Amino acid sequence: MRIKNIDFDKKLRNDLIHIMKIENEPESIKELDKWIKKEGIDEVSKKVIKLYTIHVADD
Repeated sequence: MRIKNIDFDKKLRNDLIHIMKIENEPESIKELDKWIKKEGIDEVSKKVIKLYTIHVADD
């Protein structure tokens, strides 16, 4: 487990919002925040990047 870095976590959250293309979807952002609170930002980022990589590879 890594040491908590609030600035890094905020940037990572913003990057995830951008990757997921939900910048203008407040409800989706709320769901992302709930997921992050439940699973932790490290786990969520791994899953989002994995899904994004699979999606890009399929295109």
